[in-house]
Amino acid sequence: MFHVDLPVIVSEGVAAEYAVEEERPIETFFKWQEDHDRTLSVQVPSNLTSNNSYKVHTLKQVKDTFLYNDKQNNNDPEDEDFKNKTPWNVLDTQNPVPGTYPRFIQHHRCQLLHSIKSAVLGGMTAQRMEVTTATVASWKDNVDWTLLSEGGNLTGPHMDAHGLDTWITVQEGAFGFGWMARPTPKEYLDWMQDPLRRTQSDKWRYLVLKPGQTVFFPGGLIHWVFRIKGYQTLATGGHNIRWNALEHWLDTMALQKQYEDTCNEEQDRINLFCDHVKHFIQKRIKQGTLEQVFGESVLIWGSENRRSPIDHANRIIEMIDDPEQPWNAAKKGKKAREGAVKAQRASAAANSKRR
Repeated sequence: MFHVDLPVIVSEGVAAEYAVEEERPIETFFKWQEDHDRTLSVQVPSNLTSNNSYKVHTLKQVKDTFLYNDKQNNNDPEDEDFKNKTPWNVLDTQNPVPGTYPRFIQHHRCQLLHSIKSAVLGGMTAQRMEVTTATVASWKDNVDWTLLSEGGNLTGPHMDAHGLDTWITVQEGAFGFGWMARPTPKEYLDWMQDPLRRTQSDKWRYLVLKPGQTVFFPGGLIHWVFRIKGYQTLATGGHNIRWNALEHWLDTMALQKQYEDTCNEEQDRINLFCDHVKHFIQKRIKQGTLEQVFGESVLIWGSENRRSPIDHANRIIEMIDDPEQPWNAAKKGKKAREGAVKAQRASAAANSKRR
């Protein structure tokens, strides 16, 4: 396992590419879609913040926009039709093509999020999943996805929710990726307190990724994404949780919960993740298999010191159970509300008996 606090750029060959001879990857993306009447959300950058930031379109409408509308594919940024058009940005789409996960993070120590997904959808059985409506409703699949965009789109500085690590592999086009490089604690907190303000800093970096390149970055990295005008892009991506980064993951989630405007989506699965991670650790303690995921010792995040696997496991459980953590505060509030409702019902029942 590796420790990382900056984005890692890996060149061709680490992830399966969509490339098919004489076919654009974006064509491959739509070819793998069986039902083009299904709907998806398309981000609308020109919408005011008071309106919905997206519109719902069918896959056919998106396909026609990206493949058959010459105006959309015009590569001349000075063309009037091009300048007057709002570029489409499709950020929440299933990846229809299997086997695109980068090889360098396929090790089981990097796949804790996949284990959580299996536990949520499969329950206590290790057999093939028989997913129910209830289990599907509790899970949003973020293990892998695709990003489809027209040139000119910009996603401003943000963090990915739930403290998750992220990987993105470019399949087509020029994909701009920027980040804040090693901010001081004050710079980091200043941005979190007001993420929408324009931040001038000499810590901002960016590069333009080409097809076949993959960027991997840790949870909590302040980053932004842009697409060059006139060129469509397709990227595959996903999230993961690394066993050796659990302490950093929990710290990041606690900060993100405190400053929720920093994230790209709602933080509504923190308790789900924490409960399963705690359960997995307790099972590995019982089974004597901690070294399989932690190794002989664990490097403490942000220092050169190390812990034994059992000491590190106990530290992670202690952090999850800490009553001051925001996810436990939410639990306490829920229990208090449930207790109040039960008390009200008991009081009403007692009063009715007296009558």
